[in-house]
Amino acid sequence: MNIKPIPLTSSETIGRVGGRVIAITSIRVLLNVLGNALRRGVILDVEKGNYIGNRLEINTYFQNTGTTTISAGVIQRIYDKDGNFVNEIYSGREYVKPKEIKTFKTLWPITGLSLGNYNVYTIVDYISNKAEKSSVITLTAPPSTALAAKQEKEMVSPLFIIIIIFIVSIIIYKRI
Repeated sequence: MNIKPIPLTSSETIGRVGGRVIAITSIRVLLNVLGNALRRGVILDVEKGNYIGNRLEINTYFQNTGTTTISAGVIQRIYDKDGNFVNEIYSGREYVKPKEIKTFKTLWPITGLSLGNYNVYTIVDYISNKAEKSSVITLTAPPSTALAAKQEKEMVSPLFIIIIIFIVSIIIYKRI
């Protein structure tokens, strides 16, 4: 359990010159509870998600099968079909309650990679132990909607700049 204090200042005046420093920090408290505290988890699945620009989202579904809340994070090592190391990606750490299924998302930069199958070795590290799973992710060409969205995003900036230049030109012309 985390305790987050709320800072309070005294009502006394300190004059015209001076300052007051207030510092707070959260305090973590561990409680002893009756029963066995089991810290376990299992990776249910690892699958390809959406294309986000030049990155591919990889979704890892992890279930806490223990009896305590755990802090977990994902590490994924990606290898090509010949077993050559390609990349290592990480997710942020998140708390997972007992029996909860959490989706961890990682972003894999895919620029310069050839299309085909890649072996993904996933590790969910929850400090006291870890869960592991090997999977295959097939890298395909991004769907046309993802490419269109990327091109549309790139086209917004030049169009916006042209509009701003046009408006500024009108304002300057009216002042002259």
